[in-house]
Amino acid sequence: MTVDKNIQYIRSLLKEEQDTGRLRREEEQRHIPVIRPEVLRLLTLCIRLSKTEKILEIGAGEGYSAICFAKAIGENADIITIEQDEERVHAARSNIQAFGLKKAITVIHDDAAAACRSMPGEEIFDMVFLDGPKTHYLSLLDDCIRLVKTGGLIVADNVLYFGMVSGEKELLRKKRTSTEHLQEFLEAVTTDARLLTAIINFEDGLAISMKKEEKNQ
Repeated sequence: MTVDKNIQYIRSLLKEEQDTGRLRREEEQRHIPVIRPEVLRLLTLCIRLSKTEKILEIGAGEGYSAICFAKAIGENADIITIEQDEERVHAARSNIQAFGLKKAITVIHDDAAAACRSMPGEEIFDMVFLDGPKTHYLSLLDDCIRLVKTGGLIVADNVLYFGMVSGEKELLRKKRTSTEHLQEFLEAVTTDARLLTAIINFEDGLAISMKKEEKNQ
């Protein structure tokens, strides 16, 4: 995907710590999906402004984003990240241990839908970050709403999907199912009375939804 000059310029300004920057470069060289720098910076601001401590992440990759979130939170970080791919689970656990964050981050090796359904209770997390398979976003939404606290955030990455969701770019046949699921997901989060949603045109798109109080629904 071609990165426009505005994004290139913004990224040139967003300096990263040496250790996490090295991990990012290593993962990018191996074509492991990692959170984009401008999205990470925005979510770091959200985390610190809202005093977020407990995060549920769907799609661990090799642990980069969870590590960055934990460093942003500090000593009270309590992050659960779910990943179905066994090799990525092992890599994530290894990276998390290397950063000394084993107590702060738990990696669950499971299907996201099954893992979320099995979590008891309600309003457990300050933030839920959706960054796994795009075809799962919509089916996970009700559990995400159940699990996030009132006033908490549900953040979904890559929701414009290479420009295909909006029709800006040609829809590739192999991406049709994911694109259609993302269109349905965006329709859901922008019309659900339980949520207040903003969609940000950050290169590949970001949706941020706040769970509203019941009296405001």
